[in-house]
Amino acid sequence: MHITIHRNTGIMGAGDSMKIKLNGQEEKLKLDETNEIFFPEEPAVLEINQFGTKTVKLEVNDGDTIEISHKKWLTWINFLLLLFTPWPTTLYFCVGLFLLFCIYNYLFGFYNVAVIES
Repeated sequence: MHITIHRNTGIMGAGDSMKIKLNGQEEKLKLDETNEIFFPEEPAVLEINQFGTKTVKLEVNDGDTIEISHKKWLTWINFLLLLFTPWPTTLYFCVGLFLLFCIYNYLFGFYNVAVIES
C-alpha cells in the first residue's frame, strides 16, 4: 500500500525540510517535492511537522494523494507586518515580532493538508 505526498508550500516555509511520519516511519520532504511512501497496514496516520509549527495529523488510505500547501492568509499577515513595521527598528522589536509570528503559527497552524485524490 502507498500514498503520494506533494509539498506545494511556495516560498512560505521554504527554509527547512518537512518531517513526515506515517505510522512511525519518518521521511523528509523538501520544497516542491513529491514523494511516494509505502506502508504495510491500512488505515495509517500521517503526521506532518516543520520546525516551529503545529503538527498536523491526517488519516490516510491506500492510493491517496496528499497535497500540503500554506494557508493563504499567512501571506497577507506577513505582508502587513512588513508594511507597518517601523524602520529602522530595534533588535528587541524584531525579536518580539519573530516570537509573535512563531507563537501565532504554532497556535493556528501553518499548513493546509488535504486529500486531493483517493
